[in-house]
Amino acid sequence: MQVSWGGPTERHLRALERFYERHPHARNEIFVDAASAAHFASTVEGLLTA
Repeated sequence: MQVSWGGPTERHLRALERFYERHPHARNEIFVDAASAAHFASTVEGLLTA
């Protein structure tokens, strides 16, 4: 998961490239930014209380 209030930057994308080199079977990345923070929080809360 990458969190950046303004959205992913070049630094985030480079970090993901390095991560996938070490973990090629990892699932897709999740970016949390200002536009998706509320949705992400409610989704996680729903998973934790289920």
